[in-house]
Amino acid sequence: MGGRTGTDSRPHRVLNPVVQARRYDPDGAYVRRWVPELAGASGRAVHEPWTLPDRERAGLGYPAPVIGLAEGLARFREARGLT
Repeated sequence: MGGRTGTDSRPHRVLNPVVQARRYDPDGAYVRRWVPELAGASGRAVHEPWTLPDRERAGLGYPAPVIGLAEGLARFREARGLT
């Protein structure tokens, strides 16, 4: 049977985008193709460009983060009443 889609049996599950990217796109080929400003990112930094020094990140044309992953997760949990 092929891939499945539909309702998740674990509605409060949150997938970590960095972990997923490293697992399914370890070399960053997909990211570099579809996020052209990250084409020049070195190594695994392609999966966490917000951790690059400001000057290097700006040199790639990648913006500073609006919200961090931890804060986003905390907001999600609070909104779902999971805190």
